[in-house]
Amino acid sequence: MALKPNAGLGCDSPVYQADNYYHQFQYAPGLSAQGQNAADHARNNVVSPTDMDAPLNGSDVIVRDDDYTNVCGYNWWDPEDIGDTTIGLYTCEQRTTAGACDSAIIRLEETWGAQTTGDMRRSLACHEVGHSVGLQHRAENLPNGHGCMPAIINGRQNWSTHDRVHVNFAY
Repeated sequence: MALKPNAGLGCDSPVYQADNYYHQFQYAPGLSAQGQNAADHARNNVVSPTDMDAPLNGSDVIVRDDDYTNVCGYNWWDPEDIGDTTIGLYTCEQRTTAGACDSAIIRLEETWGAQTTGDMRRSLACHEVGHSVGLQHRAENLPNGHGCMPAIINGRQNWSTHDRVHVNFAY
């Protein structure tokens, strides 16, 4: 059975490796100051120290924030109901013929971001940007080095040494 042309894209996208080391970012109009600060941290202090380049002048990764209620069918954060909710999401919107992600969107929950610390916002941006370069969730119980990639945002604002090695090897 052949895959549909858009299978595995958008809301259905798994984590794909980025298409190349030149990982260009664009901030969507209306990105909050908190969202921009978090994304700047991820670009300048998480991606740039690796073998990747993360300029703010393209459209490989579009970063946006909003008060989401229903994107991709997820239960987004609500201050009245802080159970198992989503505060960030990476989706691949377009792939190359080789299967790498050519265009992605990172969504950050703006209401959560406005009510939490800068460290937690930067941890969330680090996490979602990690997905945009192909990093998966890491186990929370790894001794000192799981960085910002566990499924639960932990306040860490950088990738682990292990994840940086993978990024440098891939790009």
